[in-house]
Amino acid sequence: MTVQNFLEDEDYEAAGQMPSGVPNYLADEEEDTGAPWSPDESNPALSANQAECDEAEPEAPSREEWRRQVERGEVKGHEHPNRGKDPNSPTKKKRKPGTKYHRRDITEKDLLVLAFLERFKLATTKQIGILLGVKRGSANWRMLGLMEIGLVAQEKIPTMPVLWYLKPKGKRTLDNAFHFDERAPKSLHEPGRVSPGNISHTLFEAQICAGMKPLGKIPGQEMLSGLGVLRQIVDETFIRSAWGKAVWRKGDGDSQQADRGFKIRQQVSEGLQRGELKWSEALAENPSLWTLTVPFIERSRTKEFHYPDLVVDLEHLREGHEPVSYAVELELSPKSPQELKKILMTFKVAMGNNPVPVYRKVIYLIPDEGVKRGVVKAAKEVGLTPDQLLILAVADFEGKRFTGKAWDL
Repeated sequence: MTVQNFLEDEDYEAAGQMPSGVPNYLADEEEDTGAPWSPDESNPALSANQAECDEAEPEAPSREEWRRQVERGEVKGHEHPNRGKDPNSPTKKKRKPGTKYHRRDITEKDLLVLAFLERFKLATTKQIGILLGVKRGSANWRMLGLMEIGLVAQEKIPTMPVLWYLKPKGKRTLDNAFHFDERAPKSLHEPGRVSPGNISHTLFEAQICAGMKPLGKIPGQEMLSGLGVLRQIVDETFIRSAWGKAVWRKGDGDSQQADRGFKIRQQVSEGLQRGELKWSEALAENPSLWTLTVPFIERSRTKEFHYPDLVVDLEHLREGHEPVSYAVELELSPKSPQELKKILMTFKVAMGNNPVPVYRKVIYLIPDEGVKRGVVKAAKEVGLTPDQLLILAVADFEGKRFTGKAWDL
């Protein structure tokens, strides 16, 4: 078979021509000289557009220059050439980078949350929702917004919900709003320092004051809401602090402290009898009286002194010797029968033979029937009457019985 070699017949490179029958379009084009392209002078519209493009755009005035022009009335603020385009434009709205919740103003509800955390140090999102009367999602959004501006922070513990606590900036915000709570702890919560043994008791106190309102069953009494709860509730931390300032001396034992505390009670009684002090102001001026004390002769069957877990302060209603406030015991776990009887006997003596009786009744909040049976048995043995003791089963805000587990709050 014969193969024709077309390359031998036609030398394309030497001839510089395309094969016959194929048009050579390149032959019609002008040779590229490397000169810059310029618009056709015969097209005036094209020349005008190119001239406009060649002109440099005027530089936009700086923020200070634009402000001075606006003040002189030469321009209007919204007429800035870079408005909405240049990130440095004086008229472009500034937004703090990285913000999501965009909190600007502090509301009354925000102050209530901050004051609540100042008093109880820790609280769950659910408790904040109960305090504000909103759902957990709304409460969480508010708390995340307050955290974004540095007023609160989160304490995370395994197997438990997130706990919120107040930061120093939040405390300064309360101070600037002229909210001063003399019963709040002097120190704020320190991150990472949570006692597993005390967390349930701490959150239980917060739950009651947030709005669970088991104390609303007190005959003739209605618990307040909001900051009113904080004014009505005296917690154990404040009671201990007031007692220590009034009676504690280095080297003293419980007996010496009890003697000094009962002496203060006698002195206050004498001042009341002389008319130097009003009954409604006695506890406010002498907060150590919130601690239970009894005469020395009775201490063989009572405790030397005893701090209630909570107090419902109704002293503003007091008119005379008859007590009006309520002591609250949070019995989350059963005590030994001997310890329980001593505590209840201390209440009985303090509500009877006392120069300045403080408590009208003691309320026991119990989580289950087993704890209730122990309290009822001890109360019968010491002789407490129904007029002196009220036992309530603890339920949460939704009416469900409290299990005693902090993560259920």
